Amino acid sequence: MDSLDDVVSRLESALGSPWGLLVILAVCIVDGFFPVVPSETLVISGGVLAAQDELPLTGVMAVALVGAITGDHISYFIGRTVGRPFVDRMCRRPRIAKLRDNAQAQLDKRGGPALIVLRFVPGGRTISTALCGILHFPLRKFTPYVCAGGVLWALQASLLGFFAGNLIHDNYLLAVTVGIVASVVLALGIEYVRHKLLARRRRTA
Repeated sequence: MDSLDDVVSRLESALGSPWGLLVILAVCIVDGFFPVVPSETLVISGGVLAAQDELPLTGVMAVALVGAITGDHISYFIGRTVGRPFVDRMCRRPRIAKLRDNAQAQLDKRGGPALIVLRFVPGGRTISTALCGILHFPLRKFTPYVCAGGVLWALQASLLGFFAGNLIHDNYLLAVTVGIVASVVLALGIEYVRHKLLARRRRTA
């Protein structure tokens, strides 16, 4: 059975084929509700290939955006149709019901902006979108925020790859590595700021 590294390597190899953009689209969709293969790695790789004129940069951005938004909505509806009945059964216990009610209050208060921020936190995207479905966060509010987060994410990942590819034009693997490292540093920075803001709110409360 192929390891995850083998699967990622095969997907990256497929990016140079005529099906490259479809590969990015498919992985971005699946990653929304089954985060096994990191879609960000492929989008960064697509950006590197765009710098080498093997893929159109606008095409990489577009499929990353469409895939991200589609995957987010699939995760939302899985949470709503599968997760909600399970949580309702668990909420027969008062302690679980209280946790659900607290989560519902926090989601109603600051759920929209959190969807944007958590997209850049490892694992945060799938958890937050599924939780929105479980807690019946209104779809009319959910969609604009995940679209905004998807735009920022698609631009960030593809442009990191593009700039890394232009910086290190003759070494594809090194350029991809630089793009991934930059993305990780950015995600850690966002998570650090988020924790600082949460700590400040707790102290204020």
